Amino acid sequence: MTFGVVLWIGVVVAVALLVRASVWMAKAPWDEWDEDDRN
Repeated sequence: MTFGVVLWIGVVVAVALLVRASVWMAKAPWDEWDEDDRN
């Protein structure tokens, strides 16, 4: 593997983790609101 490939993999993993973290953080409050509405 060349350094470029390793760098690309690192960028893709970093972006994926950031997207997943932002989605999880954005989703948590909505889940709480849904539970409050149902109760």
